[in-house]
Amino acid sequence: MKKIETDRLLLRNFSKADSQALLEYLANPRVNCFLEDKVHTIEEATLKAQKRKKDDSFVAVCLKGSDYLIGEIFYLKEDPDTYSIGWHFNDQYEGKGYASESVKEFLRYLFTQYEDGTPKYENTLQYALLKKEWIKNTSFNEPEE
Repeated sequence: MKKIETDRLLLRNFSKADSQALLEYLANPRVNCFLEDKVHTIEEATLKAQKRKKDDSFVAVCLKGSDYLIGEIFYLKEDPDTYSIGWHFNDQYEGKGYASESVKEFLRYLFTQYEDGTPKYENTLQYALLKKEWIKNTSFNEPEE
């Protein structure tokens, strides 16, 4: 992928040099659905960085001035023009707006440049409703008399 810059961040492919910083935030994933990404050693982090270097669906999020890795964005493309995205960030960099800044720019890139350079002007929103929310907020769950 091409490098993407924001005011404070650089989004780019991973490199072997990112191994230590990758270890810092993947050694203790904070959400159990990311346990498969957990690494225990610098060697495991190096292997994961090497693998992500070859995979454009993982994007390194770095501080612009130092090129220091503070997190990552990852995505899954669903045809024809839908992306599911997620992110991991080092908790030392939370609360500074880095995730929203990087994701906003990355989505712009995905929807306007990534596929063929032709801007896409479609907007799609998906909403989810939990069963417990539906039960709480609907009269449909009342038995008919």
